Amino acid sequence: MPTDTLFYGPVLISVGVSTLIQFSFQFFYYMNIQKQPFYIPPYNIGKSDKLQDQKYVSYEDTVLFYVTNFQYIMTCVSFSISKPFRKQIWTNSRYFVSLILLVIFATVAVFVPPNTPIYSLFTTLPFVSQNGDVFYDYRYFIFVGILLNSILTYAAEKIIIEKVTKAWDVRKDKKRYQKFDELMDTLRPQPT
Repeated sequence: MPTDTLFYGPVLISVGVSTLIQFSFQFFYYMNIQKQPFYIPPYNIGKSDKLQDQKYVSYEDTVLFYVTNFQYIMTCVSFSISKPFRKQIWTNSRYFVSLILLVIFATVAVFVPPNTPIYSLFTTLPFVSQNGDVFYDYRYFIFVGILLNSILTYAAEKIIIEKVTKAWDVRKDKKRYQKFDELMDTLRPQPT
């Protein structure tokens, strides 16, 4: 049976650990992109004088777009791991197919060649230096990080669900039985 409260230790630990993993990878790529030879600081491509109508294009946004697309998907997959009251992820065929299609799309977005419409559609930048050198190796570097992030997220959730939840429930049951025994002791007639 699902927990009766959202303030259940393993749930909070799970969300906290997942947040820490996701933030760590985002921070790493945010800082790493600025050290690349093709990097140029963010620039404004807007044509309006109003700040809310202007568009800013940056390599930071581009790399975070690639990384977070996979993080959202992997978080959905990893949070679907749970105790026996949840079915396996592939039993919901529409959800499972949509996740597969999203993974395919996100992978294509990472590896699409420069000067394709996808860059203007999502306001992202290709990894090309000002002299025209294309940095495909950085795409592979991003993808390896995405795979590592996905494995860590899934493994952390699996460990939390299987180990921490079990230990938490055993501790909780022990306390409940102890309180029950104490209550029963107070209700039993005392020998005179």
